[in-house]
Amino acid sequence: MVADDGAVIKSLKTTGVVGTAAHIHTGEKGVNGPPIVTLTKTADGVWSVPPGAKLSAEQAKLYKAGGLYLNVHSEAHKGGEVRTQLTP
Repeated sequence: MVADDGAVIKSLKTTGVVGTAAHIHTGEKGVNGPPIVTLTKTADGVWSVPPGAKLSAEQAKLYKAGGLYLNVHSEAHKGGEVRTQLTP
């Protein structure tokens, strides 16, 4: 979830995936982009946005337009094993 001021508040739980990293990236559906927020592993299969994480004004516009995605990386799929577009 992204608040009106750009603050990002979210956690993610995966099952059946041994994640090695998780990020929020810029990029429309089917387009890869650079990571902008790195999530922290807080428990087995649980990834959380660090406290205080905030999108810039441009990143918030991308979010509202469907231009951000969340990606969980694994050893087998270093470029990302699980991906989902973020939508308001």
